[in-house]
Amino acid sequence: MTTYILAGSLKGRHLLEPPVGANTRPITGLAKKSLFDILGPALDGAAVADLYCGTGTMGLEAISRGAASCRFAERDRAVVERLKRNIRDMGVADRSTVWAGDVEVRLADWLRQENISRVQQVARPTEPKQENNFRVQQVARPTEQRQEAGSLDVVFVDPPYAEARAWDWRAVIQKIFQPLTDHLSPDGIVVLRTPENLAIPDPLGPLAHKRTKIYGQMKIVLLGRACPGRQP
Repeated sequence: MTTYILAGSLKGRHLLEPPVGANTRPITGLAKKSLFDILGPALDGAAVADLYCGTGTMGLEAISRGAASCRFAERDRAVVERLKRNIRDMGVADRSTVWAGDVEVRLADWLRQENISRVQQVARPTEPKQENNFRVQQVARPTEQRQEAGSLDVVFVDPPYAEARAWDWRAVIQKIFQPLTDHLSPDGIVVLRTPENLAIPDPLGPLAHKRTKIYGQMKIVLLGRACPGRQP
């Protein structure tokens, strides 16, 4: 399957795919288009993290569509080398950080050590757009931008299917979803991709399901902060 950027400033650019035998699953073009159409304005000036990123398909698409920066996390060394080549070939090295290692083991430390920043659009908001119970904030033309430290706006969590099926949800909440929430902006979005038949707790620790999409044997769940007082 040929992988390329669907829209934005890098539209049509082809990406190196993972080497043969790598434990990755590039998302289909239809599912990727649908997901990014949903995310829409949430990507403008956003700080993004792409966990279990493979060669960077999701994070690079986000940068192409206006994200300010992306942190890419991948543990397979051969895949990381291709990821770095894609970042360099796309000309976005100054907006990218590569975290090489095991996400479950190292994520909390990566987040603590990094000064994550995002470009915040400062403008008078219009009425928010309702997308099947998931609110994507529409804003007027920005009058200024400023950096806000310590926030991620959009996070892709895309583990290998075999790993996701073996997850101990309590451990994964502690190692992945709680640290992410601690560094998530108030309206931040976590995008979780799993096998379609995998039961995902709701709420998932501090995060609640906002929208679910099924594409064949793939499930994509959009998560946001759970309402106060809601318990797993």
